Amino acid sequence: MRKWRIKLSRRLHHHFVSILAISLLIIAFQGCSSLPETLKNPPPPDIATGNDYLRRGEYAMRKGDFQSAAAQFARSYESFTLADYIKGKIRASLALSRAYHRLDTLILRDYWLDRGLTIIDTFSPESINEWKLAKTEIEFQNSNFDSVLVYTDGVEIGSDLIETNSQLISYRLMAKLQYPNPSSESVKSEYDELKSGFKKLIALKEDAEIGDALVIGFVGYVLGYTDSKLGRWIEAYSWFEKARDEDSRRANYRGLADNLFGLGAAAQSLNKPKDAEGFYERSSEIYYSIGLQELGARAESKALNIRVKAVSLNLKEREIIKERLTGMLSFIKSVEIRSEIEKTLGAISTMSTN
Repeated sequence: MRKWRIKLSRRLHHHFVSILAISLLIIAFQGCSSLPETLKNPPPPDIATGNDYLRRGEYAMRKGDFQSAAAQFARSYESFTLADYIKGKIRASLALSRAYHRLDTLILRDYWLDRGLTIIDTFSPESINEWKLAKTEIEFQNSNFDSVLVYTDGVEIGSDLIETNSQLISYRLMAKLQYPNPSSESVKSEYDELKSGFKKLIALKEDAEIGDALVIGFVGYVLGYTDSKLGRWIEAYSWFEKARDEDSRRANYRGLADNLFGLGAAAQSLNKPKDAEGFYERSSEIYYSIGLQELGARAESKALNIRVKAVSLNLKEREIIKERLTGMLSFIKSVEIRSEIEKTLGAISTMSTN
């Protein structure tokens, strides 16, 4: 288990109190002005209070407000520490690592990731897959797909840890799909395991025994994503629809936007351009609302591309779309998205000369 340990400097290990103080100072200066009064004057810390802060932080993460999320998670860790609740300290540590990763504050991300691992090694070795999941998420977001496969090797859903292990298998499946020319055979084991896991998660939800119901939408999205990568668009549409419904009911904004985008891609491939345009538009609006500008621009550009191809536009309409697309190029870094926008601009220019 020691092989998972992150090699941080001795200074970080010997200054836990200092790092926690730094974390809280950063939060105080950058986030406290927007916090509700109940967070500025929290009730006596206990497990219930820690869980409440944790839920608030997770909600802020879904909205893309990572600074507020870090504030909530730090309060959660403090409450769990004073209650000496080990499981809670693990969850709050890993939540802080995720928030600081999104904030690109890497020294604090690595500190909290290592802190979670230290607690697991010392007091709760059975929780190691929770740490693996946090580490896997970061590696996937950094496009380190070989590392994702290492951290998820040998994971099975089984009867225990269904929520955690379903997510680990989901990341393993998505990582495999990033390599050239994926085939249905190369991902069959993970895909079949995940379909089985989805049914188990639904059963747990119906029995009110699931801890994190957002897992259901994520697993459904990954199954849809897999079918879309393999060209199975009818199946993909069905999975994206199921996942959208789950995420919509739970205010999982990022998941909802991802599933609407997937529905747009599936509808477009199934020759339903009007439906696709609508899905892309709705997806872009949510992405923009939660601060994911580049993803919003990607979805909006796809909707505009469909409109340009499907409708006879007058000069004013062409100029409006052209101006909007040109504006997107000022902040989009993705080569793929820029290329799509430039093709649409080229099509508009061709229309103008005819």
